[in-house]
Amino acid sequence: MIDLSHAYLTLGQLVIAKKHIELAVDAARSVYGEKHPELARALNVKSIAYAMMGDKEESRKLRQEAGTVLGRVDGQPA
Repeated sequence: MIDLSHAYLTLGQLVIAKKHIELAVDAARSVYGEKHPELARALNVKSIAYAMMGDKEESRKLRQEAGTVLGRVDGQPA
């Protein structure tokens, strides 16, 4: 699902991409939990979408959240 979202972003279809990204993030949280690289990946793609839509602050927050998830995966302090 995240690959489809990324494809829509590449095509400039931001509204459609955002819808799929939301689903991908929710699915990653449900399936993998808060400590999985797939969740971090989905959050990173979501941050790209927000940056493309001009919301740099939300994009930054999402990148930070993805970094926190990866820290948990690697066993580093979050």
